[in-house]
Amino acid sequence: MTFKPARDAVLLSFVVLIASSLGCKWRRHRVDPATSDPTTDLRAHCEGRTGLPSPLPVCTRASPCADLKHATVDEPEQPPPSCSPKRGKSFQAYDGPPLTWNDPSSGVSTQRACVYRPPGASPSKPRALLVFLHGSGGNADHMYDLTELREKAETSSLSGGSGDPGFFLASAQGRNLHFPHKWFDGPHWDTYFRDFGAESLNPDVRAIDHVIDSVASGGAVDPKRIYIMGWSNGAFFAHAYGIARSVTPTPGHHYVAAVVGFAGGDPFSGIQDGESPSCALATYPRSDVPILDVHRACDSLVACDEAQREKFHLPPGNPVESWLTTYAEKVGHTRPTEILLDQRDQRVTSCMSADECGEVRGLAGHVMWPKDIEPSMLEFLATHPRK
Repeated sequence: MTFKPARDAVLLSFVVLIASSLGCKWRRHRVDPATSDPTTDLRAHCEGRTGLPSPLPVCTRASPCADLKHATVDEPEQPPPSCSPKRGKSFQAYDGPPLTWNDPSSGVSTQRACVYRPPGASPSKPRALLVFLHGSGGNADHMYDLTELREKAETSSLSGGSGDPGFFLASAQGRNLHFPHKWFDGPHWDTYFRDFGAESLNPDVRAIDHVIDSVASGGAVDPKRIYIMGWSNGAFFAHAYGIARSVTPTPGHHYVAAVVGFAGGDPFSGIQDGESPSCALATYPRSDVPILDVHRACDSLVACDEAQREKFHLPPGNPVESWLTTYAEKVGHTRPTEILLDQRDQRVTSCMSADECGEVRGLAGHVMWPKDIEPSMLEFLATHPRK
């Protein structure tokens, strides 16, 4: 399909509107080391064991993040999520106030996650738990407004063909962070400080640990069916977290059974090409956790292949196709399962050529969650309990 100029203008307006709702920054993905914020230029201290040697810094009034409208995000915390739909959706029950907790080392006073608990779940009839991680600039409410996962949590089963309908669904909320790329500040998951010990020093690892352990504490979560799903930056983090927590349990002794990522790549790569010392892990963690990667044949924020990455000047680890190979060679023993989509959620067999993949088209595909593929995502998880 070839876009005409008039149609491109309409599409651009639509994409900018959607991107604004997601907190996306137009052209924010271009890496420019010469103009990086010095408060986040930590690359000189990288090492091969964890990448960055400490967590990414949070935003403060003294060192604010820059947002889409060129104002400032000067607080590490996002506004509290409503944990309910905003537009035209009706659920059997709302989820109530968010799960809240305090981690003094996180840089925020309160951390939050929205949680849906299916009726009928009990220690004698446990249900699966799915944790959703939003993308860059997102928040916990995006699970309600941009996906259909909350509706499916009431009626779908992640417990296999004979399981009772319904599953626990948690949507965690990220912090406002200084990310090590210009124009990338704001709500993020820290994928560059890779401490995945049982008592991790990465606040975002601890946050997801806390969500899983808190929701599972009542005994109604099936310990063999704890799953992670992420979008964009959330997918990068879901890959890393799922790989780590399939081997090393949370403090509450829970393991991740499987992972689904949409538009996510290699979470263990470097920050920029040619960096020295490298922020990439010298030795990748080993795991056979099942992963399903869903991504677009054309994506100008998380490239499909190396040619698209070069065209859009994206950071290392970005091409999804390269990550699938890297996982097989350095992490597991086989490539993750892949669903490759065009911009209309139709399955295709190869990446679009870089010449055809334009920035507007690529951004449009990136910011549109593939709702039509959700049944396949959930089916993948249901068929991969922890062995």
